[in-house]
Amino acid sequence: MKPIFVSLRFHPFSAWLGLFLVLIPLHLGVMVTLDSAIIQNPLMWICFPLLIYQDIFICALLSWGTWAIQPLMSTSFLQKVFFGCIWLIGITLTLFAATNLEVFRFFHTPLTLRMIEMSEGLSAVKNSIYAMATPATLLGLIGTPIAFVVLTLIFNRWGGRWVVWGSQQFHSRRGGILTGIYLLVGAMSSSFLPFDARIVSNPHLHFFNSLWIEGSKTATGKIYPADLQDFFPKRNQKSAFSPKKKGIETSPNIIMFVMESVGAQYTSVADTRYETTPELKRMAKNGVNFTRFFAHRGWTFDAMLSILFSLLPPHGQDDFIKKATHLNVPGLSDILAQNGYQTAFVSFPDVLSLYNSDEFLQHHGFNDILSLDSEGDEPPLTSWQDVRPRDHLLLPPTLAWIDAHRASPFFIMLWTTDAHNPYPTDSKKDFGVNNIFFNQYLNVIRSNDQIIEQLNKEIRERGLSESTLLIVLGDHGESFEQHGTKGHFQTVYQEEVWIPLVMTHSGLFPKSMQIDRVGSQIDLAPTILDLIGLTPPRRWQGRSLLAKKRPNRAYLYTRSARDEDIFGLVEGDFKYITNQKKNQQELYDLIRDPLERTNLLGPENASSIHTAFIQRAHRRLMSWAGFHNNYLQRLIPNDPRPKQKR
Repeated sequence: MKPIFVSLRFHPFSAWLGLFLVLIPLHLGVMVTLDSAIIQNPLMWICFPLLIYQDIFICALLSWGTWAIQPLMSTSFLQKVFFGCIWLIGITLTLFAATNLEVFRFFHTPLTLRMIEMSEGLSAVKNSIYAMATPATLLGLIGTPIAFVVLTLIFNRWGGRWVVWGSQQFHSRRGGILTGIYLLVGAMSSSFLPFDARIVSNPHLHFFNSLWIEGSKTATGKIYPADLQDFFPKRNQKSAFSPKKKGIETSPNIIMFVMESVGAQYTSVADTRYETTPELKRMAKNGVNFTRFFAHRGWTFDAMLSILFSLLPPHGQDDFIKKATHLNVPGLSDILAQNGYQTAFVSFPDVLSLYNSDEFLQHHGFNDILSLDSEGDEPPLTSWQDVRPRDHLLLPPTLAWIDAHRASPFFIMLWTTDAHNPYPTDSKKDFGVNNIFFNQYLNVIRSNDQIIEQLNKEIRERGLSESTLLIVLGDHGESFEQHGTKGHFQTVYQEEVWIPLVMTHSGLFPKSMQIDRVGSQIDLAPTILDLIGLTPPRRWQGRSLLAKKRPNRAYLYTRSARDEDIFGLVEGDFKYITNQKKNQQELYDLIRDPLERTNLLGPENASSIHTAFIQRAHRRLMSWAGFHNNYLQRLIPNDPRPKQKR
C-alpha cells in the first residue's frame, strides 16, 4: 500500500483545511501578545472573521492553485512530486508562522527580510535566539508542523465525502465569487476597524511584502540651504573649559565607557524610580551631567559612527560602516593618536565581528583592538542559554592595557553588550516591574554600574583620577512596549533615543554641573577635543556641548523593521516626528509630557498654535533627508586606502 502522502486518494483540500486550523491559534497568539485582554473583548470576536482574512487568502490561494494544477499530474511520478510539494509547503508555512509568533513575542513586530539583513543573517541576534530556545518554545516549533500533518491526515482519512463536497463547493464559480467578496470586505474593513494593523497581518504575506519593499528608496526632501548650517558648524567657538584656562598643562587620559542599549530614563541619574546606577549618580554629582543628550538612532553601528566621527547616521543604510571601512575624514581616535595618545577599543565579538566594525576601527586610529571571547578564570557562561561572555570581563584586560600604556596619555573605549536582548544577568533584584525581561534589563544596568564603580576604584588606586577624563554614555536606549514595540531601532521615542552622558575630571570639572541644553552623539567628539584644546575637523557635523552658542536641537532617524522612514527633531522642549511612509506627524512637549503620551497634532488636540514650529521642523528634516546620504557618500574614497582629510 502506498504511503498516504503520495496516494491518489490524498485530497489537497485536506492540507489547506489543516493549514487554516493551525494558523488560527497562532494568529490569536499574536493578538494576545499585543493585548492580553483582547480575547475578553466582544468586538474582537464579532470582527474575528474579518481580522483573519489574510490567513484565509493564503489558504484559498494555495487551494485554488493546487485545484488547477492537479489535473495536469498525469503520471505517477508527477503525482508524487505534486503531493510531496503540498506537504513541504504546508510544513514550511506552519513552521514559519510558529517562528514568527516567537519573534513577535520578543520584538512586537513580524519577521521581515529587513530584520534578517540588519542582524547580518541573524548573527547579531544569535543570543536572543538562544534565549528564545526554551523547551516550551522548541516544543511549539516542532509541534506546530506536527499538528498540521495530523490535522491533514484526519481530514483526509475521516473527512471523506465532506472534504470532497467542501472542495467542490469552494472551487465552484459561486465559491470563488463569495470568497472574493469576503476578501474584498476584509481588506476594506482593516482600515477602519479599531485594532492594531499588526493584528490583521499574516506573517507570510508580511514577509513576502518585505522582499519587495527592501529596495525602496530612502525618503528625500527639498534642500533649504539655510538649514544646512546645522550640519556645517563654525569651528571658532571655544568653551570656557579648555585645559589651558583650567591650568591643566598635560593632555588628560580619556576613558569612554559605552553602555549597550541603556536609555537615560532607566538610570538613577534621570529617574529615581529605578535605583539602577548609584555610581553614575555619584559621578553626576561630582562632574557634568548632560540631561538632554540623544542618540540619533537606536542602532549600535550608527552610534559608533556618530560618537567617533561626529557624523549623523545615514538614512536606510544599516551597513554603512561595512561599506565605509575607510573614510576621508579623521575620527576622534585618529586625531588623538596623531597628538601622542595611545588608543584601544575593548569589546566582544558581538560588536566587533559585525559589519566589519573591527576593520573600521583599525583603519581609524585605534592601535589595539581587544576582542574578548572568554577571558578570566571563572567560566563566563552561566546557563545553557548564555552564549556570550559577560561585561565584567572587560575590566581585567582594560586595566592591564592601561598599566602598560600609562606612561603617555591614552584613550581607551569600552563597549558593553549585556544590556542587549536577552539581557543575561545573575542578579535577581526585584525592581517592581511586571515584565520579567524588563526586570532582567534593569538588573543588567545595575551590573554595568558596578563595573563603572570598580573602574573608578581602580583609577583612584593607580593615582590616575586627577589626570583622567571618564565618560559614560549609552549607545541608544531600549523600548519595553511604551509605544507598542520592544527592543530598539523601531522608533525615535524617548525610550530608544534619550541616553545618559556623564563626565568626570577633578581638574576640568571641580564642581558639579548640569547642562540641560539639547545635545547628541555627534557633539561628543567635538566636546572632547574642546576639552583638550584641539580644533575639530571641518567635516565633522557636531559642536562642543560646552560651547556658549550652539543649536538647541538633535536630529533623529530610523528605518523600522516595517520599512518605515521615521524622522525626528528635538528642539527646545518639543519633539517633532514624521513618518514618511504613513504620512503621519506627531508633536510632543517633552517637559510636560516626557513619556510622549499626548500627540499635540492628534485630532483631539488639533490647534494652530504650533504651526510655525512644525513647518520649520519639517523643513529642517526634509533638508537633512535630501542632503545627508550624498554627503556621506562623498566621504567614501574610491581607492580603499585611507586618505583622511580635514
